[in-house]
Amino acid sequence: MTMNIKKYKQLAALMGKTKGKEGVKISIGGDTAYTNCTNEINLPAGDLSDPRYIALLEGAIDHEAGHIQHSCLETVKKSIAISSLVKQFTNVYEDIRMENAVCIEYPGSYKNLFVMVDAMIDMNLFSSPKPTMDTIELVFMVSLYCGRSMYRQQTNLTPLAEEAKEAMVQTGKKVLLEKVLFEMEALDTAKNTEDCLQVAIAVVKLLQQDADDSMVQMIQMVQMIQMVQMIQMVQMIQMIRMIRMIRMIRMIRMIRMIQMIQMVQMIRVRAKVLLNQNKI
Repeated sequence: MTMNIKKYKQLAALMGKTKGKEGVKISIGGDTAYTNCTNEINLPAGDLSDPRYIALLEGAIDHEAGHIQHSCLETVKKSIAISSLVKQFTNVYEDIRMENAVCIEYPGSYKNLFVMVDAMIDMNLFSSPKPTMDTIELVFMVSLYCGRSMYRQQTNLTPLAEEAKEAMVQTGKKVLLEKVLFEMEALDTAKNTEDCLQVAIAVVKLLQQDADDSMVQMIQMVQMIQMVQMIQMVQMIQMIRMIRMIRMIRMIRMIRMIQMIQMVQMIRVRAKVLLNQNKI
C-alpha cells in the first residue's frame, strides 16, 4: 500500500511540474478528488486492492494535475462570482478542454482517463438521466455526457449521452437541447478556461430564457384556465336561467291548464243548472 501511494505521489509530482514550479503535494482522504489549482491535489480514499480504485486514482491524478498545469484559477474564481450554476457548467466544459490538453502533452493519459471513466461507470458514479429530472439537471447531464463523448472521445459515455438527449426530448425540451448542443460546439476549438466560461454563460442564459418561457407558458395556461372557468360559469348561469325559464313556462302552462279545467267545470255546472230549469 505504501509503495502504491509513493508511486502516485511521484506521478502527481511529475505531471504537476511547470516552468519555475515545484511538483505538487498529494494527499489521500475523503471521497472526492480535487485541487487548489496551484500545487496541491487530494485523491479519494479507497481500497488499493480494488483495480477499479487504482484506475480511478491514476485517472484522477492526470485530471487534477492537468488543472494545475492548464486551468486558470482567476477565471475559475470569476465563474464563482457570476453564479454557482455558471461555475458548475464552467467546470464541466473546462474538464473537457483541459483533459484534451493533458492528452496532447502526455499521450498515455488518454488511456488513464478512459479507463477511469470505465471504473466510474462500473462503480455507478454516473447518474442515469430520466425524463422526471428537472431541466437544469438534464442540461447538466447533456453537457457532461455528450461533451465527453463528442469532444473527449470517451465513447464509453455515449449510451448515457443518448439517454440524456432522449430524456430532454421526452420532456418537450428538444429546441433547448439543440441550442445547448450548438453552444457546446465551441468546445472543439476552446483554447483556455475563459473560452469554457463563455460557453457556460451562454448555456446558463439558455436555461434562464427557458425558465422565463416556461413562466410565460404557465401564466398563459392559468389565464386560459381562468377563461375556461369564466366561460363555464357564464354557460352555467345561462343554463340556470334557461332551466328557470323552462320551469316558468311549464308553470304558466300548468296554470292555464288548471284555469281551462276550472272553466270547463263551471260550464258543465251551468249547463246542468240550465237543463234542470228547462225540465221544471
